[in-house]
Amino acid sequence: MSTKRLSLSIVSTLVGITILISVLAGSDITNIFASSSDTNTNDSQQLNTKITQAREEIENGLRSQGQIIINSISDQFGFDNVQSNLSLAYQSSFAGDVQPTLDQLETSDNALEKSIVSLLRSGQELISVSKNQSVVLDNNTRSIMNEFGQSISNLSTSADKIHSQISSH
Repeated sequence: MSTKRLSLSIVSTLVGITILISVLAGSDITNIFASSSDTNTNDSQQLNTKITQAREEIENGLRSQGQIIINSISDQFGFDNVQSNLSLAYQSSFAGDVQPTLDQLETSDNALEKSIVSLLRSGQELISVSKNQSVVLDNNTRSIMNEFGQSISNLSTSADKIHSQISSH
């Protein structure tokens, strides 16, 4: 559950990236507006329908691309492994098996620590590349890389705080 909250907290920062992706994939939106200008219609109901359709396609594209990014972060940084071990610990605990529960919790704890370090390192690397003037990037790309790096670093910090709270209990 905490991984889900962590994943959702980065979605707002990733909107810039998902907009770019959805715009690149969103040629259908252009076709919607092109077809409305081809008909030279003044029918406001038809235009409203096309505008609503375009808005829905953009929203669906953003959700879809945002979910892809969330899944990628979860996979790349080992959060699936953390959750898998927590699920196994829960099952062992439910069955009353104390030692396997403790073993799974320790494995999950170690995986979470690796994920936190990896997240922080990747976030800092993205920030560093975004500020490196010897790398040829336009300002928008630098900004996106910096914001994405900050977001990943913040995710690492949030995960570390949760980890510390859990570990202290």
